[in-house]
Amino acid sequence: MKEVPLEQLATWYADANKKKLGSFKKEAVKRVSKVEKLLDETTKLCIMLKNRIPNAEDVSSKSALKLAEKIIRRIEQLDLPDRENINYKDLTDFKLAIERFLRDVFDSSRRLVKKLDRSYYQDLREINYLLTEINQLQLKIKNIVEKKYLGIRVIESTLSRIERLESLIEQILDNKKEQREIQARIESAEKKLNSLQEEYSILKKDPAIVKIEEKEKLITSLKSEVVSKLGAFRKGFKKLHRLASNGSFSLSAGAYKNLVEYSERPFETFISEDENFPKLRSVLANLNDALKSKKLKLKEKRIQRKIDEILSSKKIFEVPKRLKETEESLKELELKLEERGIATKLKQSKKSVEEQMLQVSNAKLELRKIEEEQERLQNRIVELKSKIEKDIKDTANQIVTINFSKN
Repeated sequence: MKEVPLEQLATWYADANKKKLGSFKKEAVKRVSKVEKLLDETTKLCIMLKNRIPNAEDVSSKSALKLAEKIIRRIEQLDLPDRENINYKDLTDFKLAIERFLRDVFDSSRRLVKKLDRSYYQDLREINYLLTEINQLQLKIKNIVEKKYLGIRVIESTLSRIERLESLIEQILDNKKEQREIQARIESAEKKLNSLQEEYSILKKDPAIVKIEEKEKLITSLKSEVVSKLGAFRKGFKKLHRLASNGSFSLSAGAYKNLVEYSERPFETFISEDENFPKLRSVLANLNDALKSKKLKLKEKRIQRKIDEILSSKKIFEVPKRLKETEESLKELELKLEERGIATKLKQSKKSVEEQMLQVSNAKLELRKIEEEQERLQNRIVELKSKIEKDIKDTANQIVTINFSKN
């Protein structure tokens, strides 16, 4: 087994197949040159034929002129391969182009030759002879690419794969460099984030801010308490609303209005109630009546227990007053904080922390994408390496391991 560094592999492999590649190129150039010579001779004959027909008036002359021009035009459209750098694909493409050229010319000849008189037969024989020679060369080229030098296709494909492997390794190295740069950015951004979070934490320890947070927590707790208590009746209120709407349960206009408000905006309605909570008591009384009349398909005992609990709870009925007092106290604290300039600093500090967190998050996302790409590239490299090593064994009859150590 032989170890070959990747950077030397293409040269080593080309040298290992130098004789095959050289023989192929020599024969390819020879055949292409002969085809080119015959095409030039065919063009000259067609030009001579055109010059003999200065005035194409009859059908025979017009047909001869048309055929000559067609052949000249099709020859001009042919692209000859670069003989200095000719490869298997170039020769294969040239073979196909010659096949199309001959097919097109022979098709035109079959249509036009019937219209020619004897005066053009000699021209046709000479042109046909050259086209037949070109066809014979095309068959020889076909034998080269499909039989004699078919292995050159694998050799050239392997050289192309080696070039692709080198490109993938370059991508891996470029990505590693970018990974290091992004990692450095992340570390720097996280360091700055820690500093900003520390500043924000210090600001939040201000006694006024602590009190504000306590007030905010209390407001949230009070609101949650109301929402939780009233939530137990949400389904009952909606079903009673439906019964009252379709006339299955009779309610006064005022009672129906109260029910609608508690069905659609329970928290807001409760908070805005008068001191004795007449709307809630009315709705709960009607709900209790509907339960007793068996018109509501609900768990009667459970709902009645909840009704008793809320009506006997002094704490829940104190919530609107406590909420109002807490909110007013909160506004006073926020105003004092604003006057001291702490609120602005806190807001700016919070914004800076959020922006920096976003920068860190975006950089980490960018890093993850590169890591995923690296994984895909590594898998592709493993596949490509295996394929190249197999092809080298088949074409150069040598067992080789590609060495990436310098990469």
